[in-house]
Amino acid sequence: AFATNMILGCFSIPYEFNILHNTIQNTLEGKIIRIIDMYDIDPVTAPLYTKLQGQSIEIQMIRNFILQTAQQNSHVLLYGESGSGKEVVASLIHYYSKNRPGRYLPINTTCIAEDLAESLLFGSCKGAYTGAIDKEGLFSEADQGTLFFDEIENLTLNLQAKLLRVLETHEYYKLGGTQKYSSDFRLICATNCDLQEMVDQGLFRLDLFYRLDVAHLIVPPLRQHKEDIGVLAYNYLKQTRKHLSREALSLLCKYNWPGNVRELFNCLERAVFAAKASPVLFPQHFDI
Repeated sequence: AFATNMILGCFSIPYEFNILHNTIQNTLEGKIIRIIDMYDIDPVTAPLYTKLQGQSIEIQMIRNFILQTAQQNSHVLLYGESGSGKEVVASLIHYYSKNRPGRYLPINTTCIAEDLAESLLFGSCKGAYTGAIDKEGLFSEADQGTLFFDEIENLTLNLQAKLLRVLETHEYYKLGGTQKYSSDFRLICATNCDLQEMVDQGLFRLDLFYRLDVAHLIVPPLRQHKEDIGVLAYNYLKQTRKHLSREALSLLCKYNWPGNVRELFNCLERAVFAAKASPVLFPQHFDI
């Protein structure tokens, strides 16, 4: 009743739908914010909820894994479909670890050209190859920090062997150099493949697999925690000042999301464009 009285006092009859909708939404959001302020929310754990959104059992288990793993020094292997949020998990592990003061360097291995891979990882000395200059590599830049290798399965067997050597000794040489360097970094890898099957096929080194697969987590696809779709959509749409109708939310929850959270956000972006001036997104605004 309190909220109703507040709302009725904010506009006159006859009213425009846009004004009514925005007034109701702003009032309810204000009440929600006041309710949240009543609780002692620990700012230390806030990123676990702002970056990793949702309240499903699956998401809560991931939060527990992040906090537990962050306190260890072991390397981490994340399994999961494309778009499921593996990089978000990796960045949060770094955020809560002792390596937080160091750099967090995310690298997609599909973007590493094979002929430039060693220079990118190890660095190079002037004259090592045509056009080479003195430069630091990722191993140097990640010292006391965290390297995140997405789609680790794309590394060649040759690079896998060299990566294993660095992980075992923490030492490396720049391309074309003879001086030994050291780097102490944490490696987090992600894949959407079955690495054990790749090992059986001779496509991935068994010793590297054992070195990486110490702490591992399967990040579930969105279709396995659909109860989080409403929260994800609400937070994404806040910046656009648009909102989902009940029918639109039902539509989103019925879809299986093969592209996971990334696909959901792309879908919402297209729906916002299709809705134009409408403050509410209806099923006809979605192309799924």
